[in-house]
Amino acid sequence: MPYKSLAILGLGLLSLLAITIAPVLSQVEDARYVVEIPIEGTIEMGLAPFVERAIQEAEDRGADAVLLRIDTFGGRIDAAVRIRDAILESRIPTIAWVDGRAISAGALITLAAETVIFSEGASIGAAQPIELGPGGASDTGEKTVSYMRGEMRATAEARGRNAQVAEAMVDSDIEIAGLVAEGKLLTLTAIEAEDWGLVDHIVKDLSELKSCLGWEDTRIQPMVPTWSERLVRFLTHPVLAGLLLSLGGLGLLLELRTPGFGIPGLVGIVCLALYFGSHYLVNLAGNIEIFLFLAGIILIVLEVFVIPGFGLAGILGTVSLVLGVLLSRLAPHGSPGDFTSALGVMLGAFAFTVLLFFVMLRYLPSARWMHGIVLNESQRHEQGFHADQYEELGLVKKTGRAYTDLRPSGTIEIEGKRYDAVTSGDYIDKGTDICVVEVEGNRIVVESIQNESSEERDKA
Repeated sequence: MPYKSLAILGLGLLSLLAITIAPVLSQVEDARYVVEIPIEGTIEMGLAPFVERAIQEAEDRGADAVLLRIDTFGGRIDAAVRIRDAILESRIPTIAWVDGRAISAGALITLAAETVIFSEGASIGAAQPIELGPGGASDTGEKTVSYMRGEMRATAEARGRNAQVAEAMVDSDIEIAGLVAEGKLLTLTAIEAEDWGLVDHIVKDLSELKSCLGWEDTRIQPMVPTWSERLVRFLTHPVLAGLLLSLGGLGLLLELRTPGFGIPGLVGIVCLALYFGSHYLVNLAGNIEIFLFLAGIILIVLEVFVIPGFGLAGILGTVSLVLGVLLSRLAPHGSPGDFTSALGVMLGAFAFTVLLFFVMLRYLPSARWMHGIVLNESQRHEQGFHADQYEELGLVKKTGRAYTDLRPSGTIEIEGKRYDAVTSGDYIDKGTDICVVEVEGNRIVVESIQNESSEERDKA
């Protein structure tokens, strides 16, 4: 009987609690919920996946709309096209709020939204594509301009906006009476954009924007990039991507210049791995690019450790790395000018790498902080070090032994003194008797006495 009374009491309390919180739950369900997505800074390939994920999550969580807060000078066309497609395909309303400027690729993203709102003093336009090369930025060809003009026109038409005005932001050959003369690229202020049908409202701040859209009781939830998305955006930034390429190439060049495997090679491989890994995450580098990268690294490692000199393996490894880098700069559905832009970035990184390489070879050994690492003083003959002309020492036809393995270079010992030497072809193991066959400058060429004896017997 007591248990039955307790059960009845518990059911009564649960019923009372349900009646109490039901209105609150109803109010929560009825509250408007908007996701805010920031599109700021440079538009690079790392931004596109973040915007796609944010829109998808807003749809899955039942958000009432997506607010794109835009303030950018532009960036990559292929990244802007991916963002534009995600906005056009959104199943919930999209509002672009230009709180600053929507220049170049930012104009394409802005026009993709259903509703466009400008802050006072905002601007939009100057969307003519450019390409980066060793000499800096330059205009692209007609093919790329035509592609971007078509994207702007199609986006404006999809949202019922003035397509000719959108095209004039890309092509300076388009003339619009009373707005822009032929030969001038179009950039509009907020008031001009509203007059020509590109902007729906102009507001002072967020409070006025909410009032304009009837969002007084709407909760705006900012979408924050994850740490991995921030890292990918950082690594795919055009400046840092070029720097990673340069440091990676520089590390490999220094490693090929020095024997063994050390810090330069490790730094080079890490930089290239960061470059390819970040581009793989944003779908720029695929399996082919990763394969070319790994094949290039393996071939170069073989060249350093196994195969003497710089021959076929080194050449194939370098070509493989170059192809991997070039393909990783191309988007699967990018614009026609992407190849030229990618080639320009790669050539610029290569030129910077070569310049830095020669500067380091020239000045780094003499730097004060390198004195503990690099030997600068010349040594006496008695100490076993020889940096002068060996021709004066009369070493030809003298015999000795291999102090280290010669593959094909190493150290030999003659009459108690050690010299750097190379073989005439075959490898020579440590401890093998050798004979000097040629001396040119500070280059000593030796052969094993055993090989010489074999050759003499063959001649006999």
